[in-house]
Amino acid sequence: MIQNIKENGIAEIYTHSEDSFSVGEVCFQNKDCILIRGVDEQGKVTAYYAMKKSIITSVEYDTEYLNKLEKYMEYGNVHTYSSWFSLNEVKFDEAQPLFPQILQYSYKNNRMVTIAISTMEQLETGYIRQLLDDRLEIECVDMETAKLDGCITVNIDEISFIEFDSVDNFLLQYANERIEGE
Repeated sequence: MIQNIKENGIAEIYTHSEDSFSVGEVCFQNKDCILIRGVDEQGKVTAYYAMKKSIITSVEYDTEYLNKLEKYMEYGNVHTYSSWFSLNEVKFDEAQPLFPQILQYSYKNNRMVTIAISTMEQLETGYIRQLLDDRLEIECVDMETAKLDGCITVNIDEISFIEFDSVDNFLLQYANERIEGE
C-alpha cells in the first residue's frame, strides 16, 4: 500500500487497472485515504476523487503527459475558457475517517456521487437517500438517460472510491431533475 503521496503538483494515480489512471493534486490525506482535485484531459480541475490508499498501485509525478497538462493548466489560468464551473472548496477533519465525511457532505447538500464498490467492477452514480453509520442507500441514475434507475444499499467499508462535486455529476443531476420533473 502507498503510504504518502506528495501534496504539491499534479500526479498520475494508478489503481488496480493498469491502463487507466486519475490525474490530480492531493489536497488531503490520512493513513487510509487520499482526496485529490481531479484534472481532466484539457487541464481543467473538474472533480474531487477520494480513494483508499489500498487500491493505489503506483503514483507518477514527472511524465510527459503531466508536463503537457501543466501547460494546459497554465493556459487555463490566463484564458478563462471554462469559467462556468469551478470546484467548491471543501474542508474535512484529518482526525476523522474521510469517506463518512464526504458522504455526509454530499447527503446534506443533495449532491450526486459516483462510487466504486470493492466487490464490483462498475461504478454507481446517484443520490444518497439514506445515510447510516455503516451503510447508505443510493438512488441510482442511469448515465445514458439521466433517469432514476432503482436503489442499492452499500456498506460504507466496501466503498473504495468516491467522485463528488464533479462537473459530470452536476450536469447529470441537472438533466435528471429536468427529465424527472417533466
